[in-house]
Amino acid sequence: SALYEKIHPGESLSKIKLLLDPKYKGSLHIKGVFGVETDIPPQAYFSESHLDTLGICIWLALTKKYAKKGTIVILDDVLTSVDGSHLDRFIDMLDGETSHFAHVLLTTHYRPWRERYRMHQTQGAKIHFIELKEWHSDWGIITDSYKPAIQELQDWLQPQKFDRQIVASKAGIFLESVLDDFALRYSVHVPRKASQDYMLGELLDGLSKKKRKHLKIERLDDDGDIAETIQLEPILDAIDAFAWVRNKVGCHFSVSGQEAFDKDIREFAEKVVELGVAITCPNGGDIPRYKKSGSYYESKSGQCRLYPLEMP
Repeated sequence: SALYEKIHPGESLSKIKLLLDPKYKGSLHIKGVFGVETDIPPQAYFSESHLDTLGICIWLALTKKYAKKGTIVILDDVLTSVDGSHLDRFIDMLDGETSHFAHVLLTTHYRPWRERYRMHQTQGAKIHFIELKEWHSDWGIITDSYKPAIQELQDWLQPQKFDRQIVASKAGIFLESVLDDFALRYSVHVPRKASQDYMLGELLDGLSKKKRKHLKIERLDDDGDIAETIQLEPILDAIDAFAWVRNKVGCHFSVSGQEAFDKDIREFAEKVVELGVAITCPNGGDIPRYKKSGSYYESKSGQCRLYPLEMP
């Protein structure tokens, strides 16, 4: 019940009981309390996503109870039916349980799960990724290592690897991810669209100078004291001046894009990296998103704070 509550807070499923039926070999009945009703079978009333997460929670609880030292937990494509908010809470729950096992091995086809780590939307310092790509009988499976978006962009900025289009594109996509996150947190005004897919210019315009001046990051040392404060307004203003690089060079064919200097593309990407490094926790690599205070968001480790909690 405690694990399930972390994924579905306030949804009142409690006192879960697992019952064996002596009439049937290998049988298992699940019953719980929901509201004023007792001994209800969840599979008769719950949605597919609720049943998926309940099943995983029961399995993890039993595994933890009977695990021996050195136990390795393997989860194979266990979750594809939940929405974004429930996926975030599931990742947090799983992260909290990993300390009970030697290793947790997870396989999935669900790309949004991977993208949360790649775009620094959740703590990924303890995660080791192996991406399985194309398979062929002549050479087997092609594997690739995973890199978070900021590190990947930094690699492409190296002089021997610099590629104008790739750098402009990757910087723009990561920047859109960050600004979209800010737009949701702070109810930023953007044009109404049926698809809700907003472009870089729209997101930057929505995060006006009036709002930018309130954005700041605090870094804490191991003793919990403020070690560094970073104002985000000057970084965002500098990005705004070079935002055209993403469209002209990284997204669309244009003659003016061909005439853009490498210096401009590099400066745009370097400012995006500066923003990314500023807002991600040096401990866990995640952007602060936990509400532990009335004035700021904090990272999973608590060593990075994003102000404000609500935009004035």
